[in-house]
Amino acid sequence: MILRAASLLLLSALAGQGALRWANEFGNPFHRTDYHNIRFRLNDAAARNIPGDARAAVQAAFDAWNALPNTALHFAPLETTPTGLVADDGHNVIAFADSPQTRALVGANAAFTVMYYSPDGSVRESDIILNPDIRFSTTLLPNTVDFQGLITHELGHALGANHAVIAAASMFWSTVFQEIGRAHV
Repeated sequence: MILRAASLLLLSALAGQGALRWANEFGNPFHRTDYHNIRFRLNDAAARNIPGDARAAVQAAFDAWNALPNTALHFAPLETTPTGLVADDGHNVIAFADSPQTRALVGANAAFTVMYYSPDGSVRESDIILNPDIRFSTTLLPNTVDFQGLITHELGHALGANHAVIAAASMFWSTVFQEIGRAHV
């Protein structure tokens, strides 16, 4: 009986945490000073290489975060750029890995968010690096990663959230490929 009560308390505590705070090497939680108007740019080549409407998918991810109740958080409307990933240039960019350095950062992951920050945890820039070896789509094509869901997750990192322990949370640590002929419950 004591074990069951302890398990229920642990599950209750975990259920209350959609995502955990992410901190830098100094132990300071990441936070955005531009939280009221965060601007992201989608690289033109990335938008062209994702089946469906990549711009609409990113904007829908922004809208999901903007719809959170009781917060001043706001993503500005999506912009596009011909520019790729440039480290610590002050621009938040979503683009495919295009160099050995960015490929090394993303590794085998579908995407990776790079944070440029001060020791106090204030974020100057967040770039979302997409893996060019992964197939994305906005239309749930078989054997692809849902682009909108992935961007929603990576934007959480850009806000300072770490991975969640609840599988239904946007910040859950794993992304699944769409599978044809399988029902997901």
